[in-house]
Amino acid sequence: MTSTATLTMVDDVRVVVPDSLNLITPYVLLEQQDWFEDEIKFLRRLLQPGQNIIDIGANYGVYTLSMAKTVGPTGRVWAFEPASTTTRLLAESIQANGFSQVVLEQSALSSAPGTAQLSLNENSELNALVHGAQPTSLSEAVPLTTLDACLEKFGWRDIEFMKIDAEGEEANILLGGHRFFAELSPLIEYEIK
Repeated sequence: MTSTATLTMVDDVRVVVPDSLNLITPYVLLEQQDWFEDEIKFLRRLLQPGQNIIDIGANYGVYTLSMAKTVGPTGRVWAFEPASTTTRLLAESIQANGFSQVVLEQSALSSAPGTAQLSLNENSELNALVHGAQPTSLSEAVPLTTLDACLEKFGWRDIEFMKIDAEGEEANILLGGHRFFAELSPLIEYEIK
């Protein structure tokens, strides 16, 4: 098992990460005491207590945890992270911050439910679902779900914001959300790989 470090960001959120300066998240958090993307600062100003948020591709939880602090105990953040090791560390971070408002789901979102192989990269930010061919690197089987299935499962209403950072799976995630988008209209931040 890899040793971990608990790092504190500028908003006093604690993030449990592997204790290695060779990895992106620990390096950035140690060097800047915050995440390097300006979007996180914007979200801390935009989001309000009591709001409901979805974080798809939560990784170690830099966004999840900052958003959970902002929405507070009257809000809710649903965090989706498929990689088992990364999910375990995010669960430790949620506990370290005492965030009962975070619902952590160890699954990937896509266009249809099922299972898939997740290629595992040394830098977990680069983990990605593998379609078609067998993975050429280390991988693990992960459950797949859809936005529509989660809409039903969680009874989502009044979702204010959704972050999607899924290493190329973004279009499939949107395809799995026909009913979701017919019923809800959150502000969406997404990555284009």
